[in-house]
Amino acid sequence: MRNYLLVSILVLGFATSALAQPIAYIGGRDENIISVINVSTNQVISIFESPLPGSLEGSTVSPDNKFIYYTGNGAIIKIDTSNNSIVNQTTLPNNTFAIQISPDGNTLYTADVLANTVTVLNAVDLSVITTIPVDTNPQAITITPNGSKVYTANLNNASVSIIDTATNTLITTINPPGASGTRGICAHPGGQFVYVANAFSNNISVIDTAIDTVVDTIALGNSVNSIAFTPDGAFAYTANGTDQSSSVIRISDNTVVDTIDNGGQSLAWGVDVTPDGEFVYVTNVLSDSVSVMRTSDNTLIDVITQKIFDGPIARGRFIVNAPPPQFQIPTLSWWGLLAMAGILGIVGFMVMRRRKVTA
Repeated sequence: MRNYLLVSILVLGFATSALAQPIAYIGGRDENIISVINVSTNQVISIFESPLPGSLEGSTVSPDNKFIYYTGNGAIIKIDTSNNSIVNQTTLPNNTFAIQISPDGNTLYTADVLANTVTVLNAVDLSVITTIPVDTNPQAITITPNGSKVYTANLNNASVSIIDTATNTLITTINPPGASGTRGICAHPGGQFVYVANAFSNNISVIDTAIDTVVDTIALGNSVNSIAFTPDGAFAYTANGTDQSSSVIRISDNTVVDTIDNGGQSLAWGVDVTPDGEFVYVTNVLSDSVSVMRTSDNTLIDVITQKIFDGPIARGRFIVNAPPPQFQIPTLSWWGLLAMAGILGIVGFMVMRRRKVTA
């Protein structure tokens, strides 16, 4: 009986885990719709309207992948990734572009581009905790893996503001040397560095988080709008807007080792890497498309259009490792999975018992 239960549990666990897969949520700036892509097939599996008034600018994914948050025109929505239902929303007095969630999943930080502030919210109920002043026109936001500091990329003054999350106060603002049009920012998974994308100077500034000083500058493609890391932190991928490409940076020595053409798509803006590190998604604002790149050989493998995107920007993370919407699974129901697990478990039990008899 013990063997039967063990086999049943293993089979059911395998069947359940098989449902989980990377899903990409692509919002747009021109209309308030979100397209949901099954990363395993690069097919759009559903589209739903957002209640936000106008463009969808930024997104972030909860650490457990259960929720994705979107910002746009002074509002935030919280989406349940298991069924694409909007479980909460709020309106803010300021125009929020980018959003970031803390590593513990409890707190949200939004970059208020017109008010030059960061708004801190409770991630559960979206209630406002406080507002922190930063430098002019914060376009992007990131947080260190230990949750101790928040960094904003401020476009107008080519600066980076640094916030202490323990006290929710501004620590300092720095101006990376040779930077212009500071637009994107992302903390390295290891936590020691923050990488800043400078769109007008076509380079990336590397900030040492221990001393909050720029320690390296990386030259790369024109109009670098954003940056994302592979889960292991070995490489970074950028979205180069006017180059229609993605640069590949080896983090060990901050060297550009490859450049991937995005298929001639216009104004590459957002970039994210799948949780398994196998693929890179780049959103192209003017072409209404998503370029898909394979990290094993840095090759463009697909361009998703399907004429449904509407100026996808995607400032932040937009790929979750979660089950697709329940109504999108055309396979066995949960009762079917249970029945299959039971049948296979019985078969396994009979095989084990026969082996004992023959022995």
